[in-house]
Amino acid sequence: MKRNDYVSDAEFEQCMLISATLVDRYGDEMLPILERLEHEYKMRKEKRDAGNQVDRIKALIAADKAPTLA
Repeated sequence: MKRNDYVSDAEFEQCMLISATLVDRYGDEMLPILERLEHEYKMRKEKRDAGNQVDRIKALIAADKAPTLA
């Protein structure tokens, strides 16, 4: 997935919008392009969300081990 990490979400969304326009204009033969972009976007967001959860868990563990002021 590293090949699309350098593309911003806005650029990705723009490509999906253009692909949807192609599907509207030229029919179902263009649908695989849109489906592929949607799949890549979904995987990218899931990867990012998973990373955020790992960071949250690490923060919770660190807070648990941190000395408390009593």
